[in-house]
Amino acid sequence: MYVVFMSFYMIAVFSPLFFIAGIIKGSIGFALPVATIPFLSLFINPLHAIALMSISLFSTNLMNVKVGLKERRNLKDIVPFLVIGFCSVPIGVWILKWMDPNVIRLILAIAIAIFVFIRGLFPTLKIKSEFTKKWGLGSIFGFLGGLLGGMIGIPGPTTLIYFSMFDWKKDTFIFLINSFNALTSGLLVASFFSQGIYTETIFSYAIIVLIPVFLGYWIGLRLRKYINQNRFEFIVKIVLIGIALVLFVRSVSGLTS
Repeated sequence: MYVVFMSFYMIAVFSPLFFIAGIIKGSIGFALPVATIPFLSLFINPLHAIALMSISLFSTNLMNVKVGLKERRNLKDIVPFLVIGFCSVPIGVWILKWMDPNVIRLILAIAIAIFVFIRGLFPTLKIKSEFTKKWGLGSIFGFLGGLLGGMIGIPGPTTLIYFSMFDWKKDTFIFLINSFNALTSGLLVASFFSQGIYTETIFSYAIIVLIPVFLGYWIGLRLRKYINQNRFEFIVKIVLIGIALVLFVRSVSGLTS
């Protein structure tokens, strides 16, 4: 059972979560939705959880693009991925609007599990053919990334799988993943407006959430080149695995009840 939507008091209670998620986003360049939406979905409708974080997702993605703008020459490598991913977001939003919240929780749990495995449990997949990698796989993973971005607010799993096929340095990787996420999250926000998902209450709370997120992001950005990233990501993985397990159990119990 979950509340219909958050009160201002509940936003205040969850502010530490938003702050910590901002630090994660600033320090490693991604994972803001993975660190917030699954946990929020334990208490509120997943649709509301995604809407609540949508403005912060779009804003921090844009900030990371601005920070890494010198890497923009590498955008040519992911044009099909970007275009097709952008076009598939509205499909995901439409599915999100009508799907059973328990099914969305289950998808979130699976997405997190894939996310964790990609970040360290499986070897990096390398594809030699540049045409296959750019146009074939880029189109497939772009579609899936946009679909997941619109449906659960987390395009990360498919994006990480695809981007791991390239030999990019850290700054390039962060810039490109945020370029894609800025496109998809921007269209997500636009889709929420056009489909009437944003109520006055939801939108006002989404703006308020920007405050703790950006405070954390500001700190994380300054920690990016100093933090022991391997240890930090390991801690994040453990937390995410716990959230994924809870989401999985809750979704299955909800679907079978």
